[in-house]
Amino acid sequence: MSTTTTTTLEASLQKISSKSGKPLAEVKASFQSALNSLPPEYTGQTREKYALKLVNRDLSVNTRSQAIAFEGIIIGIGQQRDFMKGIREAAIQEYRTNREQSLASGSVREEGDKIVVLDNRKEINGKPNKNFGKPRPEHMFVKDLIIAVRKPGETAFTPGRLQLRGDQTSVSTPLGKLVSFKALGELQDGEYNLRSSVVTQFEIATEIPFEKIIGHIDQAFKTHFVKLGDCMKYHKSLEGSPQFWNRYVITEGTVAYVKHPTDPSKSILIALQDDSLETTDGVTVWLPNNLRGMLNFGRDSVVTLVAQTMIGKGWNRETQQQTDEERIMLNAYSIFGRPGLTTIVDEPGEML
Repeated sequence: MSTTTTTTLEASLQKISSKSGKPLAEVKASFQSALNSLPPEYTGQTREKYALKLVNRDLSVNTRSQAIAFEGIIIGIGQQRDFMKGIREAAIQEYRTNREQSLASGSVREEGDKIVVLDNRKEINGKPNKNFGKPRPEHMFVKDLIIAVRKPGETAFTPGRLQLRGDQTSVSTPLGKLVSFKALGELQDGEYNLRSSVVTQFEIATEIPFEKIIGHIDQAFKTHFVKLGDCMKYHKSLEGSPQFWNRYVITEGTVAYVKHPTDPSKSILIALQDDSLETTDGVTVWLPNNLRGMLNFGRDSVVTLVAQTMIGKGWNRETQQQTDEERIMLNAYSIFGRPGLTTIVDEPGEML
């Protein structure tokens, strides 16, 4: 690289440092990271040109964002849900049950025939709530991702949860790929508790063989692994605790049955068998239809899945009727065939 080119680069980096208020050393580190992230078709000065653009984008344009850079492997995607739905329903039910108390608590106010749900929290995490007394938003969409996380330069992954909020719930979320992204949050009790910011986007980084991806999942989430036969015990152990609503397991089983719904809005039914189960009935897994592309294996395949436990009713196959017996079921966030332990895709069949 010529002296002129070096000088021009230094000047560009210094300019970004001045605009963003970031130390020059941080800008240079970001530049090196951007260089490493570019596809191989960018070479020479073209590579430097676009690396500068990425650094300027991340440090200058988005100076208001406190999001920091991470790398991760998304291993589970929850369904989009409206966080405000339950809050609004509870406030309106309280109003209908005890109007005077509801109005006095500040959870609602009356505007003619309309009931307006209000934010009556004076403080949030010990800090004054700037929205205190204001109307609650009509909707607040969220989506939870289970993700193995590390900071650039680290080799080991740490388990984590990333909650996408608002418009960010619609960003592309590639499963089972190494991605780079920015998010807010920190490490808590040995796991990352992250949330999206306005700059959160997932960019696929260097391709990693699927076998290594599975290896990273096994290593990072080993404390979350629960045998299929122990999922009921796990579920019951969390009932009544604050952790209940964030429960999830990494578990394994052998595919015995797959049933695709005729209605695409319905989930795919998968029955799993495992040597840890006491009976041959298997465990029912519900896989959202939008994740049907993950079913790249056939019956008798050994699979790993990320799922939230739930309790449902049993089913008598002979009488074709529901029973009162409690049965553990799994709402899948993802499902992966174990390398070397899968069969080719076949037509869904009856459980043996």
